[in-house]
Amino acid sequence: MPISRDGFADEYPFDSHWLDLDGVRMHYVDEGPRDAETILCVHGNPTWSFIWRHLIADQSRERRVIAVDHIGCGLSDKPQDYPYRLEQHIANLRRLVETLDLRNVTLVGHDWGGCIGMGAAGEIPDRFSRFVLLNTGAFRSNRRLSNSCLRSDRATCIQRLQPSRSDNGCRTTTSFTEGTTRVIGSV
Repeated sequence: MPISRDGFADEYPFDSHWLDLDGVRMHYVDEGPRDAETILCVHGNPTWSFIWRHLIADQSRERRVIAVDHIGCGLSDKPQDYPYRLEQHIANLRRLVETLDLRNVTLVGHDWGGCIGMGAAGEIPDRFSRFVLLNTGAFRSNRRLSNSCLRSDRATCIQRLQPSRSDNGCRTTTSFTEGTTRVIGSV
């Protein structure tokens, strides 16, 4: 079923893609070279993939950029009788990553998208390599990290972004999208 983009087609010119989640359609955009490094953008609440439109346009020239719409948001289905819970959104994102066979993913998560994205990364850590988390929350875990994990560059550990340090490529900026692009661009 075609979606009308009257009024915002110029700002959101991306092709729509759909993942069938047992009869419920999850919308996502998938722009850029398929063989390039992948950036996975996961929005928060109550936004949708439209929030990433400038990042998608900029980064998809050299990278594959995927931006999802959670069930109930954006162009995805909005069923009334659906388990709108964190664990369900994590399962949906994991299914997208596995269905598209994404590897070496840079996760960009905002708000609940950070929690959802990190939940998926915790379940399938070998698929993720970097994290950019913006205005999100963290949950306590009973898991203990091994010493080798703490020294690792792999996605099995969350690497702290330290904007106050000059050796990590992060910069302070007043623009959300500009700042995200700079962090990703410097990785």
